[in-house]
Amino acid sequence: MVPALLVLGAVIVGVALYVEFNFEPPVWVHMAIWGPLTVLSTMGMLPRLKGIGIALQHRFRSTEEETPLGGT
Repeated sequence: MVPALLVLGAVIVGVALYVEFNFEPPVWVHMAIWGPLTVLSTMGMLPRLKGIGIALQHRFRSTEEETPLGGT
């Protein structure tokens, strides 16, 4: 999940810098836009990524326990 947050942070910071250098809004506008946007996008992204991770573990039977010989 950390790589997803790093990518999301890089995108948010890049867009925030673009807005700052091109439009020069006051600081309160940045806080009003980027704070909630970051929180909402994180809350929207992480449950889906968690579900994908669990589905991949189930699909490929990725556990820490060794499977006994003969299956089951």
